[in-house]
Amino acid sequence: MPQIFISYARKDHHFVDHLRGDLKSSEISYWIDREGLSPGTPSWERAIRAALRECDSVLWIVSPDSFESAYVRDEISIARMYKRRIYPVFVRGHNWLECVPLGTGEIQYIDARGEYTTAVDEIKRALKTGAADYVAPVEPVPEVASGTAPRNPYKGLLPFTEKDAVDFFGREALVAKLQAQIAGKLERKGDRLLAVLGPSGAGKSSVVMAGLIPTLRQAYPDWKFLAKMVPGRHPVEALADALYSAMPGSSLSAIEDDLKSPGGRMLHRLTHQIEARQVVLYIDQFEELFTLTEAEDERQQLISLIAQAVSEPDGKTVVLLSMRADFYGHPMNYPQLGSLIEANNVGVLPMNISELRDAIEKPARLPDVALTFEDGLVAEIVFALRERDKALAGALPLLEFTLTRLFAERDGPRLTWNAYQALGDPERGISGVEGAIGTHCEAVFTALSEAAQAKLGQVFLPLVSINEDTGEPTRRRASLESITANAESGELVKALVDNRLLQTGREADERYLEITHEALFRSWKRLAAWIESIRGDLGLMRQYERDAKTWDERGRDTPQPTHEALVYFERALSSLGYGRDDLPDPLKTYTEPEADRKLRELYALPKTAEAHGARRDIGDRLAAIGDARPGVGVKDGVPELLWQPVEGSFGNVEFKDEGGNVYGKFTVQPFYIARYLVTYEQFQAFVKADDGWNNPVWWAGMPEEYQRGTPADQRTKAPNNPRDSITWYQSVAFARWLDAKYRALGSFAQLPPLTPDPSPTQAGRGESSPSPQGEGLSVRSNDWQIRLPTEWEWQWAAQGGEEAKEYPWGDWRKGYANTSEAGLGRAVAVGIYPHGAAACGALDLAGNLWEWCLNDYRPPETVSIRNNEEKVLRGGSFGTLQSSAAASYRGDFDPFVNHDYWSDRIAFREYPRLAWDRAERVCCAHRWL
Repeated sequence: MPQIFISYARKDHHFVDHLRGDLKSSEISYWIDREGLSPGTPSWERAIRAALRECDSVLWIVSPDSFESAYVRDEISIARMYKRRIYPVFVRGHNWLECVPLGTGEIQYIDARGEYTTAVDEIKRALKTGAADYVAPVEPVPEVASGTAPRNPYKGLLPFTEKDAVDFFGREALVAKLQAQIAGKLERKGDRLLAVLGPSGAGKSSVVMAGLIPTLRQAYPDWKFLAKMVPGRHPVEALADALYSAMPGSSLSAIEDDLKSPGGRMLHRLTHQIEARQVVLYIDQFEELFTLTEAEDERQQLISLIAQAVSEPDGKTVVLLSMRADFYGHPMNYPQLGSLIEANNVGVLPMNISELRDAIEKPARLPDVALTFEDGLVAEIVFALRERDKALAGALPLLEFTLTRLFAERDGPRLTWNAYQALGDPERGISGVEGAIGTHCEAVFTALSEAAQAKLGQVFLPLVSINEDTGEPTRRRASLESITANAESGELVKALVDNRLLQTGREADERYLEITHEALFRSWKRLAAWIESIRGDLGLMRQYERDAKTWDERGRDTPQPTHEALVYFERALSSLGYGRDDLPDPLKTYTEPEADRKLRELYALPKTAEAHGARRDIGDRLAAIGDARPGVGVKDGVPELLWQPVEGSFGNVEFKDEGGNVYGKFTVQPFYIARYLVTYEQFQAFVKADDGWNNPVWWAGMPEEYQRGTPADQRTKAPNNPRDSITWYQSVAFARWLDAKYRALGSFAQLPPLTPDPSPTQAGRGESSPSPQGEGLSVRSNDWQIRLPTEWEWQWAAQGGEEAKEYPWGDWRKGYANTSEAGLGRAVAVGIYPHGAAACGALDLAGNLWEWCLNDYRPPETVSIRNNEEKVLRGGSFGTLQSSAAASYRGDFDPFVNHDYWSDRIAFREYPRLAWDRAERVCCAHRWL
């Protein structure tokens, strides 16, 4: 077996040829590419990797040319990954430090620049004795303090941000290049714009946010860096938000008005008002200017603002932007912008072996991380990420995701082979990287709408070829435009591209789409099953026909296929061009969707206490397979609620508590109330939305210490369960956000008026009535408003109005609500007690979870988001007795406390004419009403 691997640059071959002869004469076995690689070797990288695995040492021939050689750099990187002994031999050059990478300048070396014979004798002595004098040292790994867990430096599929700069490695050369570009532009007084371009998943945003910006911030402490912006639908508004972060003395509306003024010079003028030598604006996902921005005048205005600001001779605006390379043609349609990007862009190329290794190992060596890898694991990950001897454009997020999974399954500070192999399937030849990809693919896919999921075959069919000789699938490019011809296919493609599972590019002036990695064919089981199904669709259908016939002959008393099993059947039908209505019985009945069957079972259950468990199980199963009931989920990022009209009282009514005491007299105006409590999925839409939880607008007027923060964990994270563990303030914020969504979508106009009067008008942007305090939000006095219901509105709905029922359905009955008597010990899916509905149609007004109401507990007439007084809770819960679920029972708690017994419901009606301030008006309209 060869002992020595010789790594050298081509221009050093004279020394190496001489050395080879001397090594042979001394019977020292070696491997060198000139002898080890035969003509036509299909993969240089695989051959080098195999050779280095067989050798135990490396002779590193160092010279100015070896420093420039990508081959030598990769060979030394591979050797380090395999922990091979490396003997540096300095053969040419005047300065050692100029011939070796940073961080290796202090190592000992054999100087072969003088007397050759002396140098060769020293080389042979070192190789034969294994002398450590000249061995390049292994990079040390620090140890974290005893009792301290290592920090995870890897980001999964999330992009790196500026706060992640300490963990960002592998792109140092690119960051230095970008910094030099900026410095050169300022020195030459040229256009102060730099476009960072690359394919989807190349890490453009990470390079800028975690690499370039921290580097510039450190180099230029007198510069000001604006908050990152993305264009979105309204790019000028997004730019105003970015400027506002550095101009707190100006109003946001004034900045926006300035930016919208004609001429396009206001970005230049506004940045001059910021005290800084240079003002840096970073625009991420610049392609959104062409995909999401609908108004051409807004697009043109942003382009004009940028072009003027970066080209003004005395300007101090520096614009960085990152954009997918396949959108390069879009700015070219705008001469001002196109010429700037054409002259000022840098491409993000695929990561090479050394960069991938640095991205893996250097974060692990940080003092607060101190992770180690089992021998050979780093090399395995690096080469699994490389396809056909080139790094994938999307390697960084796939790498980070794999490392995050390995960190979660680590053995102390060690990342192990066992954990890596568990991510894949060694028996099927699926690496850990490929396995991690498959898991993620499924998560992305199942989060899409059913309509988008149904387009799997339509999207992938043109992207896959089948090898006629082997029958194996291979990838191919196809026209992006033809694949995304309909909205559903576009939704699927966008999700997969956004998650780096598909990638786009441009070829011969046409945008194309292709699969990022052929590992998807094997590691994503859903896709692999579809590929198989196009060869066996008809056979599968025939099998189901036989199964249905047997099921029918046996009296239809055996289980029908599960949702998971029917996924494959429905896909086969689609591939064959069948619809469900085309199927004959008994096949049609046998393959009825499981969700439809479960709902039929729910309505057929006895209305008794014995059915509590069955109701819980049906709700859980609907959650697992997708609860498609209207009013339970989310559509296009907005909770999809069902509204039940509630007739008003037509006069003052005395409202009594559980003891028969009058707590207030109120007139109840007609209103709408949500059929269900707000579900976990619906509330999460608010938490995750870009304009949701973290938007300070929804928290305006509340005590500062109770604004935003971190949402409490849900006890039961089923999407169709009511959202528990939320405070009153959080409920109010959710209602404000939902109200704004309804206004933007024009949803109020879709509901019939509650009175003979015409439906209220909807307020547009800037049409709010003035507030004496000038804070919070407001709407016109005759407008709709979503809010929490007041407790008298809630009670009016729960008791059936003038009927004044004790419970929504009348007298107490076992089996009608999830209270402690049910014995379930947890909240269950919303709406699984349909027989317990109130007269208005709202469900779960008794039991399951307490519901926040708008007003104070005492006095109940008070509605305030500032006083921090106890707020009313109604309806009881799974953890309280039936008496607490009575329509008249008044509960209360502090508005800043959350509990897994508590949820909320929304209502709305014409805005009440009450004398509270603007911020309080906003909250007054929720259960939501």
